[in-house]
Amino acid sequence: MCGEQVRASGTHGLACRKSAGRHFRHNAVNDLIKRALASAETPAILEPTSLSRSDGKRPDGLTIVPWARGRSLVWDFTCPGTLASSHLNRAVLGPGAVANEAEETKKSKNSSLPSLYVFTPIAVETFGAVGESAMDFLQELGRRIANWTAEQRSFMFLMQRLSVAAQRGNAVCVTGTAPSSPSLDNEVALSL
Repeated sequence: MCGEQVRASGTHGLACRKSAGRHFRHNAVNDLIKRALASAETPAILEPTSLSRSDGKRPDGLTIVPWARGRSLVWDFTCPGTLASSHLNRAVLGPGAVANEAEETKKSKNSSLPSLYVFTPIAVETFGAVGESAMDFLQELGRRIANWTAEQRSFMFLMQRLSVAAQRGNAVCVTGTAPSSPSLDNEVALSL
């Protein structure tokens, strides 16, 4: 943990850079995107080693087959903390404002990727608001899944799964800031 005092609201874990839940949520959403792409007959790989930004970091995923205009899709997911002190001034502008800003940051950081890829930033705020680029991508992905599966509710199901993955990650973030309690841990384990 970062050592900061957790307030009674318990929301510190949602914005803490050292929260264990951040990786859980990040990995869960990226796995969900990869599986959804497979449902649309668009196989993908996570953290492609063949691509790296100027800072040495890799985007989160790459489709193995073309996504649009004969180019493979590259995506990079982020879940900005709506309550993080660095985002509060933007968050008051409305739902999605923090996500849209995070998507612009992702675009900037990934601008060095070759033009033979279609890059899509995917930002979902901790409270669930989705960025504009993410929404465009998810709607197109839902449409493609519906075309392959004939399930017209594919987009709705995709959004539900995304929401559940993000909220589970949030739960891990918040509970990760609570001190361990053997009696509570045993009760939770028994209820599962």
